[in-house]
Amino acid sequence: MKYKKLMALLLAALMCFSLVSCNKKAGEKEGYLVEDQLKIIEEVANKAGSMWELICRLFPDYVIFKDFKGNFTYEKIDTSLKQNTYDWSSLAGTWKGMDISSYQGKIAWDKVKASGIEYAIIRAGYRGYTEGVLKEDSKFEDNIKGALENDIAVGVYFVTKALTEEEGREEARYLIDMIKPYKITWPVVIDIEPTAKADDRTRDLSAEQRTNNVIAFCDEVRDAGYTPMIYGGVGTFMKYLEFDRLEDIEKWFAQYFREPFLRYEFGIWQATDEGFVEGIKGNVDIDYSIKNYGE
Repeated sequence: MKYKKLMALLLAALMCFSLVSCNKKAGEKEGYLVEDQLKIIEEVANKAGSMWELICRLFPDYVIFKDFKGNFTYEKIDTSLKQNTYDWSSLAGTWKGMDISSYQGKIAWDKVKASGIEYAIIRAGYRGYTEGVLKEDSKFEDNIKGALENDIAVGVYFVTKALTEEEGREEARYLIDMIKPYKITWPVVIDIEPTAKADDRTRDLSAEQRTNNVIAFCDEVRDAGYTPMIYGGVGTFMKYLEFDRLEDIEKWFAQYFREPFLRYEFGIWQATDEGFVEGIKGNVDIDYSIKNYGE
């Protein structure tokens, strides 16, 4: 057995004991739930591609992750919130897309179209993480024109570093002005990219304030006639934001597993950052959507 899988099995067993100690029902014999969980460990271990995927398979009633400081965290699923009911194991009926920025360099969009990509979510801009200046992605115009000219549906994203609701609205207005000349049929996305760097201007923001900023951004986008969306990984949604306040906003979830393990509702899954698409040199993010946002 590979070292990583062995470590995963040991950690999973320890988690069984930990969760049982927290949630054991009155009158239930010691270790009963542990025995139940251990029976399925070997089965699910063979389906998991990583330690974290294994753990998520073993405990589907919990959101399990490391926060951005490396701390192990688990939270019970809130069943009062909208749940994700799609069977991500097959990807049947999804729309395949990609998200790109200046990092992909020059793109041969005719080859991208021929490869079967149905939509592209293009970075339009970002706010500097130290000085806070709003900037346009250097390949934005080339990318959006190339995609549209080749009949690829387009959404856009903006990397936020807003400190206040007003800065959130400022970012949205800046982005809306950029995309006015173009046909945007897929979501207009706010991308939260947390970092532990000491000079990140948003490092010490509370989840409440960050959520206020996101809502301000999304309200501006919706008022302008576009579909707002939030991008993030599990730590972003569970720790950096107050997730229960964002239920009515579309979500784009990043998790590089064989299938995503977030029980809450989301519309697009970013499945890998190591994808290959004809017409692009190097790796590219591949996305699967359960909705055709262009309809």
